[in-house]
Amino acid sequence: MLIATEESPTLGSVEDDMAREPVAIAELRRSLGAQLATFRLAADLTQGQLAKLVFCDRTTIVHIEMGRARADERFWRAADIACDADGALVAAYLELEAAKAECERREREQRLASVRAKAAALRGQPANGVHGAASADMPPLEDLRRALLGHEHNRESSGEVRSSHFHSGMVEAHRLYQRADYDGAARILPSLIGRLEASADTIPAHTKSAAYLAAAKLATKVGDAGLAWVAADRSLRLAREANRHGLIGIASYQVACALLGNGHLADAEETATQAAERLASRLESGVHDIVAARGALLLLLAIMAGRRGDSQAAKRNLRDAARLAEQLGQDGNMLWTAFGPTNTAIHELAVHVALGDSRAAFQLGERIDADALPAVLLGRRSQVHLELGWASVGQGDDSLAVLHLLEAERVAKQAVSRNATARALLNTLLARERKSATPGLRALAARAGAA
Repeated sequence: MLIATEESPTLGSVEDDMAREPVAIAELRRSLGAQLATFRLAADLTQGQLAKLVFCDRTTIVHIEMGRARADERFWRAADIACDADGALVAAYLELEAAKAECERREREQRLASVRAKAAALRGQPANGVHGAASADMPPLEDLRRALLGHEHNRESSGEVRSSHFHSGMVEAHRLYQRADYDGAARILPSLIGRLEASADTIPAHTKSAAYLAAAKLATKVGDAGLAWVAADRSLRLAREANRHGLIGIASYQVACALLGNGHLADAEETATQAAERLASRLESGVHDIVAARGALLLLLAIMAGRRGDSQAAKRNLRDAARLAEQLGQDGNMLWTAFGPTNTAIHELAVHVALGDSRAAFQLGERIDADALPAVLLGRRSQVHLELGWASVGQGDDSLAVLHLLEAERVAKQAVSRNATARALLNTLLARERKSATPGLRALAARAGAA
């Protein structure tokens, strides 16, 4: 009867798994193996003789003594008796198990803290109780706020507004946003929104809706959930007036994001679910805008399910979105959704992070080719590194989290300083800073205006 190893695994699988153990646990395991060798020799037993006494093979004894294989309590009790160790081997084994349990507890707490910090960031709240000071370099959303709320008329709003000029400006706002030039988008959006109020009927409703959509996305990105709510609601109202089903879907997506940012998870899920269901009945039309909008909604629902800890619902929504991505056949950007196979994989990565499964997140992160995305989507490319940064925090590897933040900044200069969730991650790292382990953190924080 083989009782030596916990799961009787192959040595290769055991070594791969043990390579990920904390250093302290690995040291205890090697110490325990060395104690076994010492007591075995004191009892004048060969490795082969001990193997027969504890009902395993000699190779298993070799690897246990080297600290390269695990063994369960039955093995150690049998070995303790065979080597006349008087309980010393059992005591050392129980000490190892207690240390393992403590490490696992800390790892669970770190994963939970990571998930809570990210959820707080998406609600516009401080991560881990840390309030990062607003950066003096943040996009000037006050101008956008005044334009949305009609507190003053834009100087450029007088006179007739040409639809073609307005459309070009709206497209440029979306382009700047997707390139992660949030300052640039913040500079031109107030003028666009101001013109809307003076345009009467010279600008089509769907173009107006798209302008408000860009404003909602920017406000959501920088963490102004209230402003995002106002802009998203106006975008949805105008999309319905235009009767553009894909646009209605993606405006509903932004309403759900705004609700989520304000802490209304149930309402956000209901809004996204209803919008996705309405689009499902129109998929047979084959219109790519509708496919992309429904796909984006499913990905958002997957993220929200992950945040609730509902892995089954998250996987179901990811699977349905993946089918739509396959239907499109390539990474696209219809209605500025970035929807396609690569973006679906990025959302799957985010779901793993939301569920606290850092290991799965890292495995998927290694396979994602963000360069497959359309060239304009620099913000979406940087999101891969932000998600992996949160996964690193979940594993307690702050130095790796900093490296991912630096890489996100390299991909898109404003990806850290302007992104609310990135700044929350930065504040989380600052709150538990270990300067020897995170040498680049302070400089990064200074650039982001968080230090």
